[in-house]
Amino acid sequence: MNITKTFLANIPDCYAVAEIPLHDKNYILFASEGDDVCLAYSLPDLSETFTVWEHPGGTMGMVPIPNKPGEFLAVQKYYRLWDWEEAKLVWVRIDQNKNVTVTDLVTLPYIHRFDLLERNGQLYLLACTVATYKPTLEEWPKPGVVYCAKLPDSPDIPLKLEVLRDDFYKNHGYARVNVGGQDAGFVTCDNGGFIFMPPFDDNDKWKIEKIIDGSFSEGDMIDIDGDGEQEIALISPFHGNNFEIYKMIDGSYKKVYEFPEPADFFHVAHAGYINNKPVFLGGGRKGKEKLFYVTYDSDKKEFITNVIDSGQGPSNACIVNYPDYDYVFAANRNTGQAYAYKITP
Repeated sequence: MNITKTFLANIPDCYAVAEIPLHDKNYILFASEGDDVCLAYSLPDLSETFTVWEHPGGTMGMVPIPNKPGEFLAVQKYYRLWDWEEAKLVWVRIDQNKNVTVTDLVTLPYIHRFDLLERNGQLYLLACTVATYKPTLEEWPKPGVVYCAKLPDSPDIPLKLEVLRDDFYKNHGYARVNVGGQDAGFVTCDNGGFIFMPPFDDNDKWKIEKIIDGSFSEGDMIDIDGDGEQEIALISPFHGNNFEIYKMIDGSYKKVYEFPEPADFFHVAHAGYINNKPVFLGGGRKGKEKLFYVTYDSDKKEFITNVIDSGQGPSNACIVNYPDYDYVFAANRNTGQAYAYKITP
């Protein structure tokens, strides 16, 4: 395995990263959680770059809208220590000349994670607020909420939000997962880990299932050992120092792996493929601030930890696959830098 590290940009409070299809090619986008920029880099060569926006930032995440090249949703104005009440979801349109239009979709205080899930031809928004009210950074007097809505055809059509759960404390973690061949949302919080399955049609309802007990900050799922059942990578507790993998054994999830070095503040837990093998990607924002991925050796019957980098403090990371190599893109919050890691076998 060979890893080539490429510095892309200095972005103060670099927090969010996502692959977004535009009209001619895909781009990787990095955005600040501070009042700062969002930058785009062309894939796979990273040779073209442009500024998506200068302000306002406060971006927790970005999600492309299926079948609408150049359009995506993003969080803005969710800042670290202030102005949480002004957090909002915006609809971004980038035309073929790289002109950018940002339209407010809904103001949703404390919106932290969100996604678009497709079922039976309908796109559903699933939006999670980390809390409902926070007088200080340390206090959590009111739980967060999980909302849903049908995504309208354009941002000019009002969004009709419905509450699915309003009792999730420290409602911080989210991943899109596959359950029975369908898109589903995996939400992790102080209450545990929950699967949210969109309805099949208007006569159906959202299905919500708690699959694991505990206090979790982030999580994701993939069949890492090839036995036909998905394992779960989890960070515990909130912004916690444990990165662990759980496997279904005798009807319940049991811990089968733990990253050997507590990070004091793990923040990345992401599933994907590297070198055609299923992996869990992890990263810590305190301690040695390592970015790593975990694979499973089926011959040795053991998990293998592969360190990609250290000393950067990633907030979020994603994997982009190509036939002969893979990219890991890291939004490094602590150093305020965006990096690409090209991994070849």
